This record gives sequence, C-alpha cells and structure tokens, in this order.
Amino acid sequence: VNWIQQAGGRVINLLCKGSLKHCEKQLNKTPEEHIEDILTVVNHAAETDTEVNIYLEDWSNGMKESPEYVYQIVDALQHTGIKRFMLPDTLGILNPLQVIEFMRKMVRRYPNLHFDFHAHNDYDLAVSNVLAAVLSGAKGLHTTINGLGERAGNAPLASVQAILKDHFNAITNIDENRLNDVSRVVESYSGIVIPANQPIVGENVFTQVAGVHADGDNKSNLYYNDLLPERFGRVREYALGKTSGKANIRKNLE
Repeated sequence: VNWIQQAGGRVINLLCKGSLKHCEKQLNKTPEEHIEDILTVVNHAAETDTEVNIYLEDWSNGMKESPEYVYQIVDALQHTGIKRFMLPDTLGILNPLQVIEFMRKMVRRYPNLHFDFHAHNDYDLAVSNVLAAVLSGAKGLHTTINGLGERAGNAPLASVQAILKDHFNAITNIDENRLNDVSRVVESYSGIVIPANQPIVGENVFTQVAGVHADGDNKSNLYYNDLLPERFGRVREYALGKTSGKANIRKNLE
C-alpha cells in the first residue's frame, strides 16, 4: 500500500479469496485468518487515504460450493469503506441462469454495496453472463478490448457496449466511434489477431457478399440493423464472390 501511494496511486484492487477451497488450499488459512489479513490491509489503506476495491477470486465456485463462506467474508467487510466488491467468474464456469441466481442473492443480501461482475469466456458465455449480471443488479462490468484475457479471454468491450445500448437503452460514456481504432491498436501491440468475424470490430462483419443482400440494401436498406458501420468508424462493403449478383457490382460502381 505504501509503495502504491508513493508511486502516485490512490486506488488499490485487493485480491482476496471468494471460495472456501481457495482460502484453505491456496492460502492455507481459515476464513477468520483471511478476514483478519484483509482488514489489516484495508485499515492501513484508510490511514493513507487510499481507496480499496476487492476481488473475491473464484466467487462463482464459492457461491456454488460454499456460499456461507462468501457471506462470512462480505459480512465482515461490508462496513469497512470498500468501494467495489468485484465478483469474478474466475474459471468461466457459470451460465446466465446461474449468474442471475447468484447475483440476485448478493444484491438482496447487501442492497447498499456496489457489486462488479468479472466474466471469463471459457464456455463462450462471457457476454451473455455480463448481461445477466446487469439484469440482476450488478453496478459495474469488467470488459477488455477484443476480449483479451486469461485462457479464452473476457467479455469484449465493443460487444457489451453495443448490446447494452441497443437492447437495454443503457447510457455509457464510451465513444463508439473510437472502438474500432482502439481495437486495432491493441491488436498491433498484443500480436493477437482479431478474428475476421468478431462482432463490431472484425474485418468482415460489415461486408456483404450474397447478391440477395446487396439487392435488398439497394431497395430500402432491407439488410441493415442498428449496428451501422458508421457508428463505429467503419464503412459497409460489398464483396464479389460466388454468391454475388448484379447488385454487388452496382454497389461497387457507386
């Protein structure tokens, strides 16, 4: 904590254990000992005017296998001034129905606390789980550019932003017009190529090949939806392929 403050930091995200198994097997401590350690750090941070958020690592397994342990931890910490309780699905094991069940339990038991949800994409459910968390009362979401993260990654920012806005009329501070540019910068520095069919930012997602689609776009934009490419700093393209027709050629000659 002292080093963080000396470096100019004013907020720490403290990694704690959100399941009894992690507490006992990895830390080799009892829940009471772990709580005492957490409180020592939180109290010292308060003395140095440093804000604290905590991750309850493996919270998803905690809620499945040892919910009373989760409640014991949060009960002990709920009045300490911690700003955000961050609830990770560390191994990406949850489905949306489970997220709804577990998040609602947390929100109902602790209505005055701020809960974030941190999804992993091992079952390709990160985005769905994030939306389930929102519908269940989570106040914060963790996303990453291009979905980068441990193993199968996390929920991609662009997809979550588009769904929140278009399906739930959510208001955020994200400039959608910059999402594609930021994704390309991260792709360049990370060396991890964006899949061509990645929603919003993939190379091919605003390209029509089928002739029937190009024809429909020529006739009242029949194949448009709310994901207009211009919204994300991109343009719609009409490629020529084995399923193309005259409409594709017309589009390319415009």
